[in-house]
Amino acid sequence: MKKLLLITGIMAVVSFNEGYAQNNNGKYPPEQIAAQLTDFMTTELHLSDAQKAKVFEINRKELQDALKSNADSKMSDKQKDERMKTVLTVAQFDQYIKLKPTFAEYLDKGQKKQH
Repeated sequence: MKKLLLITGIMAVVSFNEGYAQNNNGKYPPEQIAAQLTDFMTTELHLSDAQKAKVFEINRKELQDALKSNADSKMSDKQKDERMKTVLTVAQFDQYIKLKPTFAEYLDKGQKKQH
């Protein structure tokens, strides 16, 4: 049942993402994708407002770095986990690790819109 709700949530977010307006280059701005991913994570991880703001900044930075051509500038998975660990509670971090493939899939879909 939980998986069904999670899948339904993902589909709703992706559908919502499709309806968003695009900028002049036909690309979604990293801030927009980061905001949507953060909203999704807030629901799944039950983030406080303070946590949501910090998680948004982590997601925004990761997306902006991913769009740069210099591979050295990209935030590694381990670095992101370490940053998330400083923001989330132990229970939230455990849930984050479990849902990480879901978040990564959402993020990949958002980045594919960039190309």
